[in-house]
Amino acid sequence: SIAHSNLGNRNQAEEYARRSLDEIDRLTGPGRLLVEGWYYSLREATWHRAFEAYRKTIEIDPDARGPRHNMARRLTMFERFDEAIELFEELRKLGHPFPTTHLCLALCYAQRGQYEVGLQVLQEYLANHPDNPRGYSNLGLYLIGGGKLGAGTMEALQRAEVLSPLSPEPQTGFWTYSILRENWERAERAAKRLTELQVAAWRLEGGRYLATTSVYRGRAREGMDILEGALRDYEEPDSERGSIHNYAAHVLLEQGQAAGSLELAERARMEGKGDFPEWEGLYFTALAQAKLGRRNDAEKTAQELRNKAEALPTQKERRRYHHLQGELALARGDTSHALEELQSAQLMLTPRALRDRLSSRRPQHVLIWFSLASAHFVAGDEEEAAEWFQRIIESTTERVEWPIPYVRSFYFLGKIHENRGEMDKAREYYRRFYEYWKDGDMDRERVEEARKKLES
Repeated sequence: SIAHSNLGNRNQAEEYARRSLDEIDRLTGPGRLLVEGWYYSLREATWHRAFEAYRKTIEIDPDARGPRHNMARRLTMFERFDEAIELFEELRKLGHPFPTTHLCLALCYAQRGQYEVGLQVLQEYLANHPDNPRGYSNLGLYLIGGGKLGAGTMEALQRAEVLSPLSPEPQTGFWTYSILRENWERAERAAKRLTELQVAAWRLEGGRYLATTSVYRGRAREGMDILEGALRDYEEPDSERGSIHNYAAHVLLEQGQAAGSLELAERARMEGKGDFPEWEGLYFTALAQAKLGRRNDAEKTAQELRNKAEALPTQKERRRYHHLQGELALARGDTSHALEELQSAQLMLTPRALRDRLSSRRPQHVLIWFSLASAHFVAGDEEEAAEWFQRIIESTTERVEWPIPYVRSFYFLGKIHENRGEMDKAREYYRRFYEYWKDGDMDRERVEEARKKLES
């Protein structure tokens, strides 16, 4: 089960874990609890039972490292950082050599607003394990998340690639770095390297990166074609596919194709049932229903998301629910309520959102910021809107996988500065918007508008 999970075969991992659970009466003590913990940790809906099993295991065997790591890892995904840090720090004191433990600890500190503390964790790990390729790729990704795009970051990633040429982690770093540097050719090269790997889950990830790169350049149809090809290669109907279908639903929704978006979001809900793609799928399902004029259905879907969120031992899905309610209020013209809900969602965000290559969860920061900026813009508060649009364009890994709200932020900043009579600033924002999407099929009217403003 663990081997299949590490290879991205989520359904097979769950099947082997279930079969192990069927034989659990043969086990006693920690062994029994370990099987329970692993099985229940494979889907978010049952993580509360995994926490209970791992906690009991640690009580029986205080030196147990695997259960402590697994429990802390799940706490991290649920954004319960203080609890996770306590467990990871215990492993750190024990000299636990697993590089992922130290990466997760660093991410916890960063997402709690203590970026430099997390950096020290990774640097200390490399000092003790100077030939570990994962240690270098972890450091490179962490530096990128902190907006550090200098030579030291590339040196860390290149060192990781030299030590482990077939490892996917350095390519993830190269892709992220290249996106932030707007080096599209290098980004495509790194993504294609992932699509050539033997592990199907990494090929799927590479396809997602390739599609995202295309969308950054305004080529939405090309991006959708790439996603369709990646999904044909990855036939297992699991959470990994569900996550891709949600991303495709987002792209279609932003192009005004609500019916197609709804179909993909509902597919994501089925494929990721009991796990994070179901919760994200509910969000996109409700948005698509609202766009199609099915407001009652959208409210019912939102209520379903609320029920799911309240059953989970985390606030992250309650945050998604507030975000959804804000978007639905904005769609029906209730700007005041939209701002109230979106501000609630924004206040529930973590201070930072470094990308976690260990999971398919995309940070919600940029989506929420863009919704909040849009609501302020509609309300006529362009000064407040500009602050949120500016936060988006100044972000790093928060925006890497959300090219559409990122690029559109330049357009709206251009519009705001034009309304202020600041045409030099306006033209610079219009130029950035135009350069991203001038050769694509996204927002053609806005692209043409920006071109005319640049020529005037």
